[in-house]
Amino acid sequence: MTDSTEQQGPQAYEVAGAAVQLLGDQWSAEPGPDPFSAFLHAGGITFTVAPDRAAGALRIRNIDPDYTAADTRLLPIGSTAVVAQRIYEVIGEIF
Repeated sequence: MTDSTEQQGPQAYEVAGAAVQLLGDQWSAEPGPDPFSAFLHAGGITFTVAPDRAAGALRIRNIDPDYTAADTRLLPIGSTAVVAQRIYEVIGEIF
């Protein structure tokens, strides 16, 4: 029997922290309002990272109120390093 962490993949804050290592010093991560979500911040830009249970994926969304086109991406659940790399790529595509 596998535990729930193994079934759900890495936690959002764990992944966000790993993504910060790739994104650079201008980025920071903080836990979200529940144990399964996190925020990524840089220079007034904010992304949420949270599971999308219906899709079986991790969702990253730009929630910056000044950014007119809120962009949401679904990322396949994988290892922390793989998902952090994908977050890095998604943020690079958006900005």
